[in-house]
Amino acid sequence: MEGSKCGKEVLRKEGERSDERNIVSTVKWGGDGAMAWGCFWEGGFGPLEIIDTGPVDQETYVNVFVN
Repeated sequence: MEGSKCGKEVLRKEGERSDERNIVSTVKWGGDGAMAWGCFWEGGFGPLEIIDTGPVDQETYVNVFVN
């Protein structure tokens, strides 16, 4: 039997681990996300940037460094 403290326990036979009947799909936070980016060094801290634009693609990620 496999399971986790906050998950569901599933009885399965050997070789059935990836069987669709044993998998529960989830979407956390409605599919949205946020990214936090900051820096620190010996002399202090830099600004903390919060990017709350949903999924972060390549263009959004690069703009963190440009702006």
